[in-house]
Order: sequence, then C-alpha cells, then structure tokens
Amino acid sequence: MQELWAGSKSANQAPVVERLLVDGRADVRRSFTAWAGLHRAEIRVCDLDSDSLTYRWELKPRARLGTDYIGVPRPALPGLLTRTDTPVVRFWLPKPGVYLPVCQRV
Repeated sequence: MQELWAGSKSANQAPVVERLLVDGRADVRRSFTAWAGLHRAEIRVCDLDSDSLTYRWELKPRARLGTDYIGVPRPALPGLLTRTDTPVVRFWLPKPGVYLPVCQRV
C-alpha cells in the first residue's frame, strides 16, 4: 500500500501468510462432524525481513446467513485452545458445526 501511495517501498515488509491448515487440510471453513478430541491448526508465514512474529489465535463460530449482521464480528469461543501464541495450536470444539480458527498479527 505504501508503495502505491508514497511511490517507495516500506523499510519493513509485512509478513506473508503462505498457508493455513486445519487438521492438515487447507479447507478451513468446513463443517466439523468429528468434533470429539483435539484438532490442529497451523499457520505458515514468511517474513522477508526475518522479524520475530507474534501470534494470537481465536476460535470463532462461522457466521450464519440470515441471522448474523454483516460486518459484526462473531465473538471468540473461550477456553477451547491449548495455546494462543504459537504458529501451531490444538483446539476442542463444543459441538459439531462450522468453526473458523483465526490467527491475528499482534
């Protein structure tokens, strides 16, 4: 964005998300029918500047068409992640359904 606005690249490049995997699959918005047990989420990020990265994971239910407002974020489900600060996390699900593991840059 800075390159477009200022005509020059930023001294520090933003990290690039290469892949987000859930249970080894790239299809992260799928329904979880096997909800018992631990699931695994992994984010693969490349930082061209070799900066150390900080991770913050949340697990959210997927928005439901017709019942959730557009632009209003779904609340995170507390207590379901084993950790929230690493590139690989394990999580439980409260019941079968569609969930979205979210990793934010801090």
